[in-house]
Formats: sequence, structure tokens, C-alpha cells
Amino acid sequence: MNMVTKIFLITSLFYSLLINAQYSTPFKLQIDKSSNWNIKIDTISETEGKKTKPLIYQETEIDSDSLLESMTAKFPKNIIRKDSCLILKGNDQLLTICTTKPLDIKQWGGFMAYNFTNGFLILHLVGYESEEYLSYNPVSQKYFYTSNVPIFQSNEIVYAYGNYYRDGQFQIFDLEKNKYFGFELFDWELTKFYKEGSQFYLELVSRFTRTKKYLRLDYQLDE
Repeated sequence: MNMVTKIFLITSLFYSLLINAQYSTPFKLQIDKSSNWNIKIDTISETEGKKTKPLIYQETEIDSDSLLESMTAKFPKNIIRKDSCLILKGNDQLLTICTTKPLDIKQWGGFMAYNFTNGFLILHLVGYESEEYLSYNPVSQKYFYTSNVPIFQSNEIVYAYGNYYRDGQFQIFDLEKNKYFGFELFDWELTKFYKEGSQFYLELVSRFTRTKKYLRLDYQLDE
């Protein structure tokens, strides 16, 4: 190894260490202010975090127009299609969502029927650099929003997980007891998600250093 190669390697190592130091990712978990459910969160080892198989959500293929047509026909008083808008009669207010295509792309928005499950019509709402899901029950008129696809564990327990760009997100609802818990991780991507009973296991990866962390979330239904 000649002197030039040695200098190059030393310089590369220096800049690598400098970049890692500059972009080291502090672990910041921000709990949603509207959370009212006490969920236990623990940092765990990699071995414990990988003890079960990752949960893989299988999306269903739904014809959005056909689903909306059948829902408006079945619930004409609570689900109303008007031009490019959909009006839902919520238990506390009217919900109006529309497809808009203005010249300013930042004002663009739209929606599609994603699924109907456990009595809830799930709508996928999209906008400029944003998306969320609205779940609406046309019988009870209950509704709730999630940042990612809602997964119904039962008629009462619903959870959602995913990433906004590379910021991990998690939400869980107890619809019967009106409990909710959610959080977002800044610069930590949720790469794997496991579930076992009332526990969730999350594998997280730092955006800059690619360091991994593992969390365990535990919820109790009898609280």
C-alpha cells in the first residue's frame, strides 16, 4: 500500500466519522397529544425483537366506483355522492371529502374507496405530499382517521403502522372504549412489524447511521 492510498483511506475514514457524528440520529418518539390509552413501551434486544415472524399485510383489490355505488345505494341517508364529493353523516358532524384538481398542484386532493370491513367503509384520502385513511361506519356513524391502512384485529381493536417518508408511525384504537394511542418517530424508519397476542414488536432503523433499535408495545384491554 503506497502513501497516496494510505492518505486517501485515512481521509475517507475521517470524513466518514465526521458525517456519522454530524448526522447521528437521536432516538425521538413523539406521542400524539390526543392519546388517552396507557400503552407500555420497552426497548428490547434484537434477539427478543425477532422472535416472531414479521406481519405482512395483504392488500385487497377493490373496485372503488362499484363499492361507492353499492354503499350509497344501501345507506342513502348517511353516504351521499354529490358531483366530485362524498358526504358522510358522522355522529358529531358532516364529513365532506372531494376530488379537486386546481392549477396549483399543492391544492390538489382526491379520494377512493379502499375497502369495506368490520362494518366500516375505508376511504383513502390523498393530497399534495399527504395521505391518510378515513374509516366510517354508516350504521353507528362513528369514524376515525389513520395515517396508514387500518387493520381490524376485531370489531373493537384497530391498529395501523407504516412510515411517512422514513419516519415510523403507529396507531391503535379501542373503538368500544374510545381509547387511542399513537406516536411518530423522527428519522427512524419502521422496517419490520411483528404481533403476538397483545404485544407489538417494532424494528427501527436510523435514517443516517442505519443503526437498529427494537421496541415492544403492550396494551391491556381491561384497563
